[in-house]
Amino acid sequence: MSCKTKLQLALAGEKRTCYPPVAIPTYNYQPDNKGEQMQKTCKSCGDIFSADQDWKTYCIPCFIKMKRAQEGEQTAVVIQSKYSLDEEMLNRVIRLCHPDKHKSSEASHVATVFLLGMRDEMRGAK
Repeated sequence: MSCKTKLQLALAGEKRTCYPPVAIPTYNYQPDNKGEQMQKTCKSCGDIFSADQDWKTYCIPCFIKMKRAQEGEQTAVVIQSKYSLDEEMLNRVIRLCHPDKHKSSEASHVATVFLLGMRDEMRGAK
């Protein structure tokens, strides 16, 4: 009798006792949806974001903030965008959120101070 591999024996339907059965472990494994985007809600901010893995639970800005907080770094996040904000549009946004238009609220004051700082940086960069 010639030597046959286990595969050849299995394909031929032959059963041999010389080959012990091999236990194939079973896991509750489900493959990741590679390439597919899922719409998920961020656990931190509640925004909807696209995730390519089921285990992702935070949007990218919140994930970065969380990691920096764990490492003791500042929580400021630099967001790069495909849109640029020119000085004319920045002035328009400053006028829209100015405290005079919002009953001198604390939120409008903080936002205006931030935007004025951005404008000063833009002017210094020119």
